[in-house]
Amino acid sequence: MIDKRLLQDVVTVRKVEGKDDFGDVTYSDPLDIKPVRFDRSVAVTGTNNSKTRQKVGTVYIYPKFASVTVDDSWLGAIVNDGARDYLVAGYQPNYLNGNIFSYEVEVT
Repeated sequence: MIDKRLLQDVVTVRKVEGKDDFGDVTYSDPLDIKPVRFDRSVAVTGTNNSKTRQKVGTVYIYPKFASVTVDDSWLGAIVNDGARDYLVAGYQPNYLNGNIFSYEVEVT
């Protein structure tokens, strides 16, 4: 099992609700999720004048400590860690003895 002392991060999630009259995506009210673990990484790709920074990360959510269910409605949601916004690209449920042990939410 995971030690709760390792879960030091708090994230705010705003799920996609739909589109407004102008075709822009609308988001739901913010949902604070704590405690979680957020592993961030920054990669620089390209050479010389065509360099780009990719800020990717993984949010680890343990239902034992945070009563949240991650499903397809999370795809495209905005995750904020207090410093910057990330976009949910995918998720992976992890099972232990037939029950959900954790979720790995991939953000870009």
